[in-house]
This record gives sequence, structure tokens and C-alpha cells, in this order.
Amino acid sequence: MSAPIVVGMDGSGAAERAVRWSAAEAVRRGMPLHLVHCASAPGERLEAPVAVDERVEVCIESTVDKPVRALLRRSAGAVMVVLGAAGATATGLIAHARCPVAVTRGRELPGVGEGPVVVGVDGSAGSEPALALAFEEAALRQSPLVALHATVGEPRGGSAAEALAEWERKFPDVAVRLVIEHDHPRRQSVRWSEHACLFVAGARGRGGFPGLPLGSTAQTLLHHAGCPLLIVPVSAT
Repeated sequence: MSAPIVVGMDGSGAAERAVRWSAAEAVRRGMPLHLVHCASAPGERLEAPVAVDERVEVCIESTVDKPVRALLRRSAGAVMVVLGAAGATATGLIAHARCPVAVTRGRELPGVGEGPVVVGVDGSAGSEPALALAFEEAALRQSPLVALHATVGEPRGGSAAEALAEWERKFPDVAVRLVIEHDHPRRQSVRWSEHACLFVAGARGRGGFPGLPLGSTAQTLLHHAGCPLLIVPVSAT
């Protein structure tokens, strides 16, 4: 069996949205879904909250583990782990997960061609994993890619353009646009997320503190993004 998309669910409306988004992603990628329900007591079970396309293989697991522990363990063999809301579980996963972590904010089911994939770049080597993931996602969705370089300091557009050129050679069918904004990355990231089908970000940017699991831009996007958010975890940055 191919690597699954793992989804944390708890019976909430946000978790239901995460399952819907993940089911669409599973169809797009031809991958199975692994729904993980963290029960409050042994024997408690939760059925899939939405109908899933019959082409998708679905596994539903109930566990009494804490959500972060349960989802971290399953992240090692997953394509991504998906949550419906920001919070302690999302922060814990982003700090330690072995795969990208998605939070299904904003529009639930953006279709092919509905807005670009947007990725934040700061011209540093640390943004490379997010760039790689963003190109893969744009190619998968047949969507254009916007590389957003926002800064209140001296722009590093040249470094960002060089990094993009390498990935453009690897993904020649992806239409890429580098956007340089002289503004705070948090404000511009939220603004661009309103027009995107997906926003890809690293857990920490150039100015992030090593001891913190999330940089300020990723933290802001977790709570205010206008589209689904896909974050490269700390372990990959």
C-alpha cells in the first residue's frame, strides 16, 4: 500500500472539513486515507464524518493516545498529516513531525486552476524545503506558483530568483512568478493567502529563533490564512 494521508479527527466541524479536504487530496494523488480518532476512553469509535469517494481506500483507527503522540507516530510513514484547526496539536506536530503538516483553513475545496500555490521565500537555504514542496504541489494541481518575498529590510530578490531558477529547471511546466513586497511578511502572507488554492511555508524563516517551533509568519498563517496551509516541519528546515 502506498503512503497514506493521515487525518486527525475528533468529531468537530473543523475535523470534518479536514476529512473533506484530505479526501479530495487522496483522489488527486491516488493515495489512501488514514483517519485517526483519539478517543477519550477505550472502545470509543468514530465513523468517517463525510462520504469519501469510493476510489479512495480508507482506514479508520481509534486510539486512546494523546493526539500529538498518536499523529507523530503515524507521520513517519505518511505523505502529510492533516488537521482542521490550529492549536497545541498543530504546533506539536510542526515541531516534530516527519512529514508536512496541513491545516485546512479558508476555502475547503479549491479546485484545479482556482488560484495559485503561494510559497514564502526569504532567499535563505532554509526556504529550500518549502520551495521544493511548493513546486511539487503546483505541478500536482496544474496551478501557477507565486513565490512571495516580503521583507521590511533589504530585499534578497536576487537570491530568491537564483533559488527559483533551479526548481524551474526541474519543473518546466510550472508557471512561476516572483513577487517582492516591501512590507512585513506576516501581513503579505495573509493577504496573498486570500487568493491562493494553497499556501506552503516553512516552520521558521530567516529570523526565526532555533528554540521556537514556529516563526511569527507561520504562526500568523496558522490562525489567519485564507486558504489551506501546508507547513514544512522543523525537522526538515
